[in-house]
Amino acid sequence: MRALKYIYFVFTCLPFVWLALFIAFAIRATLKLGHAPIPSTDDPQYLDFDFHHNLIWFLFLALVYIVPPYWMVMTIVAKIKKRNDFYLLRNTLIFGGGAVAILCLFYFDPYKLTMWFAD
Repeated sequence: MRALKYIYFVFTCLPFVWLALFIAFAIRATLKLGHAPIPSTDDPQYLDFDFHHNLIWFLFLALVYIVPPYWMVMTIVAKIKKRNDFYLLRNTLIFGGGAVAILCLFYFDPYKLTMWFAD
């Protein structure tokens, strides 16, 4: 049960991990290019950061397809087992805050970074 608790917490923090990796990739691209990446001209695939680029895509797909169902199931299980409310509240706020931060990144799209990355 302890291992599940740590896996649950790691999945809870995954939105912030993805956000940090994405921002680090954008900073690396800016330093390599000498200017902020421009959509449709500076392709992120050709920056020689293959592992970093693929890791961001893999974690994004995990965030979309794997983490939310697992996170919801673990929250329901924790609620059924009547774990303390601070544990649930903390994990809900962390996951929700990360998800809102990612949604804000996609909605406001500063410097057109998400458009550049997805292009």
